[in-house]
Amino acid sequence: MSSKSPITLSNFFVFNSSFCRGENDEQNKILYFYPTEVDLNTKVRTVGLCEAVIKFSETFGTSVCESLHTQKTKQVFLEPEPGFWMVMKLNIPCQQKTRDGQTYVEYFSDDIQDHVYQSLLLKSYRMFTLMNDTFSNIIGGKKENVVNLKKRLNQFYENYLMNLKSSDADLLDIFQGIHFLPLERYSFLKILCFINQVEEKFRCVKYSIFLYNDQLVWSGLEPEDMQILYQHLSLELIPSFIDSEVKGGIFSPSRTSPFGSGTHFGRFMTGPKSLEDEIGLQNIPKIYLSSGKVCCNLVIYRALNATICLLVEDSVKLNIEVFKKLDGELGHQLSGLASEIGEQFSKTISHLNNKQQNEFMYMYFNHMNLAEKTTMHADMKSTGHALIPSDIMKLFVDFYGDISKMKDSGEIIGKTVSDCWVVGRLCDERELYVMVQQKNANIMDVNGNCVFNVLWFGKDPYKEWFSSTNNKHKAKCHLCNKEFDIGRMGESAVKGLNKISLMEGKKTGSIVSFCKSTKPAAEEPIPKQDSGLASYTTGKGALDAEILWAIKCVLSHFSYNSCQGNAELFSRMFPDSTIAKQFALGERKCSYLISFGLAPHIKSMLLKSLGDADFFTILFDETLNKSNQRKQMDIHLRFWDSSENQVKTKYFDSAFMGHSTAEDLLKEFYTIVKSLNLSKLLQISMDGPSVNWSFYNALQKDLEKEFNCVSANIGTCGLHILNNAFRKGASDADWNISSVLVSLFWLFKDSPARREDFLELSVLKKVLKKLPTKFCTYRWLENVPAAEKAVLVWEDVKSFVKSIEKGDLAKINNKSFNVVAEATKDKLFVLKMQFFASVAKALQPFMTKYQSDSPLLPFFADDIFQLVRNCLQLFNVLQPEVLSSINSIDKMVKFDFSDTKKIFRYF
Repeated sequence: MSSKSPITLSNFFVFNSSFCRGENDEQNKILYFYPTEVDLNTKVRTVGLCEAVIKFSETFGTSVCESLHTQKTKQVFLEPEPGFWMVMKLNIPCQQKTRDGQTYVEYFSDDIQDHVYQSLLLKSYRMFTLMNDTFSNIIGGKKENVVNLKKRLNQFYENYLMNLKSSDADLLDIFQGIHFLPLERYSFLKILCFINQVEEKFRCVKYSIFLYNDQLVWSGLEPEDMQILYQHLSLELIPSFIDSEVKGGIFSPSRTSPFGSGTHFGRFMTGPKSLEDEIGLQNIPKIYLSSGKVCCNLVIYRALNATICLLVEDSVKLNIEVFKKLDGELGHQLSGLASEIGEQFSKTISHLNNKQQNEFMYMYFNHMNLAEKTTMHADMKSTGHALIPSDIMKLFVDFYGDISKMKDSGEIIGKTVSDCWVVGRLCDERELYVMVQQKNANIMDVNGNCVFNVLWFGKDPYKEWFSSTNNKHKAKCHLCNKEFDIGRMGESAVKGLNKISLMEGKKTGSIVSFCKSTKPAAEEPIPKQDSGLASYTTGKGALDAEILWAIKCVLSHFSYNSCQGNAELFSRMFPDSTIAKQFALGERKCSYLISFGLAPHIKSMLLKSLGDADFFTILFDETLNKSNQRKQMDIHLRFWDSSENQVKTKYFDSAFMGHSTAEDLLKEFYTIVKSLNLSKLLQISMDGPSVNWSFYNALQKDLEKEFNCVSANIGTCGLHILNNAFRKGASDADWNISSVLVSLFWLFKDSPARREDFLELSVLKKVLKKLPTKFCTYRWLENVPAAEKAVLVWEDVKSFVKSIEKGDLAKINNKSFNVVAEATKDKLFVLKMQFFASVAKALQPFMTKYQSDSPLLPFFADDIFQLVRNCLQLFNVLQPEVLSSINSIDKMVKFDFSDTKKIFRYF
């Protein structure tokens, strides 16, 4: 057995489909592609596949595509700016294993979790925009600037992707939080005064940031901007600067400033390295904040473990004199502050190290200020991965996915196979993830005790009915004047008491409470003291009313929940009705009444009618049930009802299955029809797929073996056969009419701008519904209206296409437009559509008539004969005297249509 392969980056690319004008310049839409050595054709195919996935999800989905999973790879998608897409493709870890002497490869798709790598992809975009500005701003609306964008993307991602640790990404990469350093008040005020002093003396400084080690002490930036800049500082700039100091021997206990301002520990991390370093002024990095609206020069100064970042306005020209003054102002003060903070930091670290923290590890994140604390990643810098096992970290990521769907608060607790308790908790915009390794711990020990939170007073549903007590694990209810425990459930205990609904009841009433009687107590009737069974059941009239209402729910497609409150509502609407007062059909009772009362009764009536019939026909059809994602086979029965002297078709039952082979269909079929006498089976009505014929043949063999008879074979659905023949003819004509009709509809579907442009050009503004009609080749009744509407608007379509090709309207680059544009070049296309419509019109009366439940088989042969004869006459296929001789079905089926002498000649 080989070792398990790591998660690796397969490719990474950025593209914009609008930069591609046609099929010959598809490479123009690719702005960046990694790996760069891949040939152009592979790049175009890879990007094209992602475009197809994105378009598919936009067309058929309710949200944009975020990821695509295959057996060997996973892709994550991001549209950071309109039209610009970033895609990251990762290779799923795999391992060669042997079973029963056979070698196979097992893929561990769960190792790549969407939340983690979507966050990594977003971070890669935000990091680029921090250093280079947004894609749109770089281009600035000018196509010639696309080259500049490509250059910047190549320069940035060439180094960025080389350092991307895709295999060690986890919950830390999802939050990308900020580690704050807690300080005593006095020390924090000294730092704040120091920053104010610097900003006062150097008015060019727009924002300031103060860090100690990699922990933030102060920031003047917005949290979102600080979040990505903190990642850049703590993970890239500061570590690389420390490495260069250690390797170069620069770090010493005392040295003279290279800018001549005396002895201290200060040094610029960005900018010139000495007084003579004029070239270093060109290396001052620029950063872009607030989505590119603000541009600043990033000047970083460090003394010992303290770092101050000064964001200087881009309009200010920085020279050596400015850096001299900054060094003189910052060097000594920052060195002193660093020493003072270092003493506090050492005491705090030694205090924490003395505590026993081996029993649990945690990770905390505050969404309000993006603060993050973690003991799971204490050795991240040295080892590159978290301290906890990878399977538990993946479990925490799954917890995050569930917690992100919660509204205000919630908690998930679980126990792993390794006897560890894992907890995920959300409360007041804060998330906490804990792993407890304490032996013999139970869920009560892990859950701990919750305390009263004053923030609950800020929530309107709570603040009006409860207050705190002297016991922090309890709260007091004003409504019942009692204390209740919150130690175990916290805010959930507050919600669980259901006082909120009681308070709402005091404020507003339902439609029933609004109509409540205001009779004094003396006028209210005294209830009878019946103790028999009758006092617990509804009367006959009330039961009849409930049955009628249940039937109404079925016929009108009402939900069970529509029955909520009906009992009380009816009693108020009809106060003098005994039935209304006894009516008690709620949602659950309605469900039981329909499923276990009406349905069995109606089915027994159907079986009785079938027992009286001489024969019956079974109709079945299978389709995909979108709710449960299983194949659904519906069974209907058709029989002669002697009591009403008519043919009836009734639904009987349904079966749900995953696989739908002939054996599966037959097995489910027998399960459903076990209560039927199959010796009376006259015929099976079905569609014509091969699997249905296999099912039918197997059923015929069973019938012959069991009852010494078979059902009548009249073939499959004639409508499908006729429509398929029509579709085949349209396809063989090679006129592409079906594709054009489909494309015409989808060209304007869900596109208000195109619809408006088209209608503005239309010469048929007074004609209602002048947009193309929906068309589907499998829906035969749509053929005629779709073709006729296309003929009606074709001149407008040609004008619309010409306006786009001239550049008067926005360019459209999709398959639907290309198909329509190509058709407008065919001068005979309207004629072809009219012929298509005329054939469809000839077929439509027959198709409409036979799309019915009526027993039309006795008339089928005559009708199909008349249909074929009318078509032969309408289109002058045969010579008139030949057509006249074909006056019966027998003559038509025996006629040799391959005899060219009898075909009508036009030339």
